[in-house]
Amino acid sequence: MGLGLSLRLIGQEDESIIRRADAHQALRSLLHKATEERPETPAAFCKLAETCEAAGLRDEARAWYRLAVTADPLHAPAQQALFRLSDPGSPK
Repeated sequence: MGLGLSLRLIGQEDESIIRRADAHQALRSLLHKATEERPETPAAFCKLAETCEAAGLRDEARAWYRLAVTADPLHAPAQQALFRLSDPGSPK
C-alpha cells in the first residue's frame, strides 16, 4: 500500500499495484469481519476467495473456494473458480 501511495504522490501511478493494494486492504477488512461474525456460508467463502484472487493470492483463493465447495458441494461458482485456478494456463 505504501508503494501505491508513493507512486500516486510522485505522479507515476501503477494501476496494477494500486488495485492489488486495495485488494489487500479489502481482504484485511473481510478477515477482520469474519473473525467477529464467523460466516460459514459458501457465499462468504467465495467473497473471501475473490478478494484473495484480486490481491494475487491464488493459493489462498483456492483454499477459500474449497471451503465453499465443502459447505455446498453443488455450489457452481466455487467449482468453476477452482477449475479455473487449477488450470496452469490461466492468468496469474
